Amino acid sequence: MPTHLYKYRAVNADALAMLAADQLYLSRINAFNDPFEFPDLELLNSFVFESRRNDRSSLLSGTHQNNSVQSCLRVCSLSEECQDLLMWGHYGDRHQGFCLKFEFAKDPRLANMLSRVEYRAELPESKSTQGTRINCGEWPH
Repeated sequence: MPTHLYKYRAVNADALAMLAADQLYLSRINAFNDPFEFPDLELLNSFVFESRRNDRSSLLSGTHQNNSVQSCLRVCSLSEECQDLLMWGHYGDRHQGFCLKFEFAKDPRLANMLSRVEYRAELPESKSTQGTRINCGEWPH
């Protein structure tokens, strides 16, 4: 992993409030625009199910379990580049926003939570890729 990662943001009231409060927005995984972003969701669901097996009061079933995991799990997408024109155009409010710089080397707990996205030119045959996070090659940003 690189020593620094970046987050592009538009200048708006929400972004400025988070910046002032030293917070960062985490998106729900079911709000991502790439359907192949989290192909290992079924594996994650089974892990959540197994971890709750001994707690009958919190045991979830079927669709409710899937919806619960998707609505509870949050992600922050970061970039290794701070001068990417496409990223500035999409996420930096058409080059009028700002870019935050994060250093993870000093916090091993956070560094262990990072996972690189692998971009592929072709779509996978199924969403199950055994834990690898992938994006279609059309989304290399």
